Amino acid sequence: MSNYFLQGQTVASAWGSSRVYTLQDSGFPIEFVIPREGAPALMATANVVKNAPNAELAQKFVNFILSEEVQKEFAHSLFDGPVNKNVKLDGDIAKKVVYGEEQVKKLIKVDWEYVNQKRAEWTERANKEIEVTR
Repeated sequence: MSNYFLQGQTVASAWGSSRVYTLQDSGFPIEFVIPREGAPALMATANVVKNAPNAELAQKFVNFILSEEVQKEFAHSLFDGPVNKNVKLDGDIAKKVVYGEEQVKKLIKVDWEYVNQKRAEWTERANKEIEVTR
């Protein structure tokens, strides 16, 4: 999506805030706007696969990325809101990322079971009704 904006082929799009702020941080004139209806909650996750080798090391890695220090760094460098409730953010970064109970409560929780049931139907409809240029 970044390339479409940079090349002037896109002027508006549904896109994640972290990607918008990363592009904005590079000096590109772009803004992130939350629709009046709200924004869906999208999360990057880290998962330990059952019965995978090095399970103990994998758990240590997950705990490391959930630490206050790393979560704060993710906020500042990736514009990802912290999931560790002990992380303290201030200034511009606290305004750019989803941060605190009040903002989390505003997020729309996606019913992925329903979305996945409808995915093929919606994809077919979108392909017929929306013109996508590449």
